[in-house]
Amino acid sequence: MDIFLPKLTTLNLTSEEKQLICKSVKHLGIGIVDSVFEALLAFDSSQESTKMLAEAIRTVISIDCEEYEQESSNKKHQARLIKNVKQQEAVEEILKALPEQQRNSVQRELKMICSTWLTIVPTQNNGFAMSSTWLTLFRDALAMRYRRAPPNLTTH
Repeated sequence: MDIFLPKLTTLNLTSEEKQLICKSVKHLGIGIVDSVFEALLAFDSSQESTKMLAEAIRTVISIDCEEYEQESSNKKHQARLIKNVKQQEAVEEILKALPEQQRNSVQRELKMICSTWLTIVPTQNNGFAMSSTWLTLFRDALAMRYRRAPPNLTTH
């Protein structure tokens, strides 16, 4: 991320800004998956979701497939809720480290749910390929989102 994010944004980002940008879109990031953060949650979720099946295999008993599917679905839902809470806690910690004006601006965007524009994948097939003009607009929008001056902003 120390190379990719500065190239993407053309900004000299602080550690906190890099962490924030790497959060989910819901948490004001750009949806870059943090595999270290995700791995433990995925492992725990997998263990919980397959507990009934593993027990049935170990004890050689039959299971009700519908009951198993329902329990597995519930466990996955619980895992998503836990992941959301952990991401929210991580965002709150990051926000504490930001300067007050930047923190207030980011918190305002979080409350207003201003992230939907980032959910469109910029591909040629979808008609959203990023030309140099659109890339500039994207970078400017990211900069303003985190209360930074847009890169290459003219002074007149």
